[in-house]
Amino acid sequence: MWKFIISLILVIIGLLIIKSMDYKKRFNFYLSRLDITNTKLKDNLLKKYDLMLKQIKQLKNKKKLNEDDFENFMDINKKEIDVLKLNNEINTYGNKIDIIFQNNNKLVKDNNIKKTINDIEKVTITITALKKYYNMVVIKYNRYINNFPSKFVAKILKYQEKESYEIENEKS
Repeated sequence: MWKFIISLILVIIGLLIIKSMDYKKRFNFYLSRLDITNTKLKDNLLKKYDLMLKQIKQLKNKKKLNEDDFENFMDINKKEIDVLKLNNEINTYGNKIDIIFQNNNKLVKDNNIKKTINDIEKVTITITALKKYYNMVVIKYNRYINNFPSKFVAKILKYQEKESYEIENEKS
């Protein structure tokens, strides 16, 4: 009788270990999707940042902004900055650039500036799509963390919920 009970307990423990490995694979799948998307997002934000620097130089050449207005933006350490902070900085300074264009309609007619604006809009569309995909994976990941029985595996392995990106109506 004892042999049967011990065998049953060992089988149950084995099944739990196998199932928890499956849960861990699923968590790793979600986390790898989030990491890949975050990397692509940072790459595209850096593209947008470089295009905005080009745009700032174009505006300086046209004498439409002061040298110091964008000094902090131009001094961003691209290697050190995290994705969320870079996104916030780009949005803040992008809004400032938009105001300059709204106050100077003739600038938009310049072919070089127009090309830069179009390039920024293309990158912005990609960034928005990446944020939407990231947020979709975050929702699935967070739901998985909070569902029974994966909730217990998440606690044991110390997986935590992730935050979504805010998707605003970006223009620059």
